[in-house]
Amino acid sequence: YIDLCTRDYPVDVFNVYDEAKPSLLAKITISTLAFLGEKDDAVTVPPQKALEIIKRKAGSVPSFETRVIEGANHGYFGKEREMVREILKWLEA
Repeated sequence: YIDLCTRDYPVDVFNVYDEAKPSLLAKITISTLAFLGEKDDAVTVPPQKALEIIKRKAGSVPSFETRVIEGANHGYFGKEREMVREILKWLEA
């Protein structure tokens, strides 16, 4: 887990509030799964839009899949099984 999402940091990882800001995601070279909770209050835009921005910033990742975990908040509390189920489905594909 990497979290450099502060507004004054020159390069960001999960920055969805400034689509033009450079992201370290562009350095990823392996298949990736990104997910957010449907009720994630740490995201400033709807989760699906945030994931689209993150995917765009990842650039040339060979395979970049996204998931929204229904009913989950930022910590996925009470939705841990659903989160793990999505990860396992992605790993088994």
